[in-house]
Amino acid sequence: MHFFFILHLANEERNLKEEMKEKRKKLEALDSLRGIAVLMVIGYHLYPEFVKGGFLGVSLFFVLSGFLITLTSEASWTRSTFTITDFYSKRIRRIYPVLVVLFVANVCIFTFVDKQLLGGIRSEGISFFLGYNNWWQIMHNVSYFQTNGLSSPFKHLWSLSIEVQFYCLWPIFFLGYKKILGERFLFNRIVWIGIGISAALLFMLYQPGEDPSRVYYGTDTRIFSILLGCLMGENYQLYTGGFSKESKEEKYLQVALLFLGLVAFFFTNENSPWTYRIGLFLTSILFAVVILFAVDVKSFTYRLLNQSFLKWIGKRSYGVYMYHFPILILWKAFFGMKITVLEAVPLVCLILVSAAYSYKYMEEPILTQVKWYGNRKEVFFDEIQK
Repeated sequence: MHFFFILHLANEERNLKEEMKEKRKKLEALDSLRGIAVLMVIGYHLYPEFVKGGFLGVSLFFVLSGFLITLTSEASWTRSTFTITDFYSKRIRRIYPVLVVLFVANVCIFTFVDKQLLGGIRSEGISFFLGYNNWWQIMHNVSYFQTNGLSSPFKHLWSLSIEVQFYCLWPIFFLGYKKILGERFLFNRIVWIGIGISAALLFMLYQPGEDPSRVYYGTDTRIFSILLGCLMGENYQLYTGGFSKESKEEKYLQVALLFLGLVAFFFTNENSPWTYRIGLFLTSILFAVVILFAVDVKSFTYRLLNQSFLKWIGKRSYGVYMYHFPILILWKAFFGMKITVLEAVPLVCLILVSAAYSYKYMEEPILTQVKWYGNRKEVFFDEIQK
C-alpha cells in the first residue's frame, strides 16, 4: 500500500511538472514583450528624437500587467487559493525589496553627486512608497517630457504608483465579481465601462498646446490600458488556440499588427494631440491583440517573439525599468547630457548587469519563498508574475 502511495506521488509530481512546463511555454512570448517594452522605454530616455514613441512601452507594460494579474487570479480562484492577504503579500514581495534598495542607493549616491536632485526627497519618497507618486508629480508640476537639465532619479516611478493603486483595488473587485456578480458578461460590461470612462477623460482633459503630463501621469486617464489587459485575461481562451492551421491571412494580420507596433514606437509624437486624443487608446488595443496572438504557441507571433535574448531581458524587466533611469541620470551627471551611441553601449550593459544581479540575488530568492507543503502549483503562478 505504501509503495502505491509513493508511486501515486511520483506520478503526480511528473504530471505537475509537465503541466507547469506547458503553461510556462505558453507565456514565454510575454517575457519577450516585456523585454521589448523596457527596451523601448530606455531607447526613448536615451534618444527621444529617434525612438519617439518609446514611452508607449509603459502602455504595453500596463496591458501585460492587467492580463497576467487576471490570468493568475483566475487560476488561484480555480484552485480555491485566492485570498486578499495572499494577493497583497505577493505584490509586496514583488515590488518593495527592489524599491527599498533603489531608494537607499540613490539617496546615498546623489547626496554626494548632486544633492539638488534630491530636493523634496521626504515627500517624494513617501509618495512612491505609498503608491501615489504619479499624483505627487502632477501636484508638483513635474513634466515627464521636459529634458533640459537633470531630473529626479525617481521620476519614472509614476507608472509603478498606478500599478500599486490598481493592485490595491483589484482583489476586492475580483472577489466581488466571483462572489456577487458571478457572470463573465457582467465582468466584461463593468470593465468596458471603466475603459470607456478612462479613455473619455483622457480625451477631454488633454489641452492642446499645454504640457500633457497631467493626462500622461493620471491614474484616471491611463487605467484603461490595465483594464484592457484584464478584459483580455478574462476572455483570452475564447480567442486563442485556433492556429493549428494558420492561414496566410492570419499570418499577414499578425505581421501587420507587429509592424504597426514598431511604427508606433518609433514615430508617435509626444506633442501631437492625436497621441492623447486617440493614440494611447488605440495602441493599447493593438498591444492587447498582439498579446492574444503571443500566448498561442502555434501562432506566427509566438514563434517570432520566442527569442532567448528578449526573454532574458523580459524576466528581469522590473529591475531593468527600476534601475535604468537613476543610472541614466548618474551617467549624465558625470559625463554630460549628450550620450553618444558608443557611450550608450556600456550604459545599457551597466543597466542590464544591475538588473541581472538584482534578479539573481534579491528578486528571485524572495519570489520563490513558496510553501511547498501546500499546493505546489503556486510555484508556477508566482513565476509567471515575475
